[in-house]
Amino acid sequence: MIAPIDPLFHSSNAVEISDRQSLLDLDLSEVTSLVLFTLAAESRIGSVEVAFVDDATIADLHLRFMGTPGATDVITFPLADDDDPTAAEATLGEVVVSTETALRQGPEYGLDPLDETFLYVVHGVLHLLGYDDLEEADADRMEARQREILEQWKDR
Repeated sequence: MIAPIDPLFHSSNAVEISDRQSLLDLDLSEVTSLVLFTLAAESRIGSVEVAFVDDATIADLHLRFMGTPGATDVITFPLADDDDPTAAEATLGEVVVSTETALRQGPEYGLDPLDETFLYVVHGVLHLLGYDDLEEADADRMEARQREILEQWKDR
């Protein structure tokens, strides 16, 4: 269970959003709320940048930075230095989300494209906070946590 959000803790975090897509109508205040809720759920302070893009843009990033061709759902660019304790209060990194992928994959998983997009946002923020999904056990833990956060955020 996620503890109630402390307003002072909440105000120490910052979210910057760039909406560079036109396929999905996003309420950017809801995205901000979701990112802040996720940070609070993980008791972390810092700022996060979120960019919403189409498949062509994320495919370009995927190839340039990860060497993998093709579109993907979300890519994260962590900026915090794990060796620097003050980094937790600085910019944690950027989350890049493809809404075009969410539109395509959401129905495959029984989710509305907007809910699929929100799931990608939480997934990306958790990556910035150190969650990993390369090993099956870690992926299961991360998936459970992101669903828990998303459900609790929606029930707020």
